[in-house]
Amino acid sequence: MKKNFLHIIYALIMAVLLFIIIWLSVSGAISEEKYRRLQELAINYEIPKDDLEVTFESVTEKESEENREDIQESMETTEPVEEPESASEAVPPSSQSSDSEQSKSPKAVTIPSTEIDPENYTPSLSINYDDLKAQNPDYIGWINIPGMTISYPVVQTTNNSYYLRRSFDGTDATAGTIFEDAYCVNGIYQKNMILYGHNMRNGSMFGTLKKYKTTSFFNSHRYIEFYVKNEVFLYKMFAVREVPADINSLNYQVDDFEFEDYIANAKTKAYQFAEPEITGQILTLSTCVGDYSRRLLINAVKIN
Repeated sequence: MKKNFLHIIYALIMAVLLFIIIWLSVSGAISEEKYRRLQELAINYEIPKDDLEVTFESVTEKESEENREDIQESMETTEPVEEPESASEAVPPSSQSSDSEQSKSPKAVTIPSTEIDPENYTPSLSINYDDLKAQNPDYIGWINIPGMTISYPVVQTTNNSYYLRRSFDGTDATAGTIFEDAYCVNGIYQKNMILYGHNMRNGSMFGTLKKYKTTSFFNSHRYIEFYVKNEVFLYKMFAVREVPADINSLNYQVDDFEFEDYIANAKTKAYQFAEPEITGQILTLSTCVGDYSRRLLINAVKIN
């Protein structure tokens, strides 16, 4: 149908061109010889069909691929297809959801973060807490990892399922919203503040956390900013690891644990580990991996 439409447009253009040529000839603006040459050129001109077909097929193939992804996502309503490098989920150990693209994703600020001095620290962003709180009463802060694409509002509600498939504005979005564990009753002041985000195929949400398995990446992107009302919490990562999806384990304890015990446990079988320089609040980022029974955790300690 698209080809027929293009041919109709082509025919109309050729008709107009011939009319102009005839008019120029009648008015004497061009010679009879030039008139015949232009007429011959217009009649014999052909659309480059190969280019047209390639363009049409390319668009069709792209749309078809997107449709296949949409169909796959719509089918993954009970259990997600979790692959280490593709479409997996990042949800609390007690729940599951499906994978989809996140709309209205804010852009992160790209700033190298090899070393930051907490005493002479300048925040990367300017976040209007009151405005975001007015948009969504569940808003608690904004997470930003300098140098990465992770820069999102964070919410908390009374359960760990509501924001699995809802965007910040409450509309349906199976990529969900970054949210704090409902069991963190002290909110942003929890001893271990746990944030959940989906491991998206397109790299949004927590889809790029897998990069921290590489030592060089870990060493150059260790800082996390968390913007709250009139303040910015600054964290420095100390561990990257995969753990069992057991919400009752020390890995997911939000309080009632010793800092030294948590650190010692985190050091065990970690992809990356750096001894924390100070004792402070722990921030844990949790997302899924290719194994339903395991999760990828990023641990950081508050340094300001």
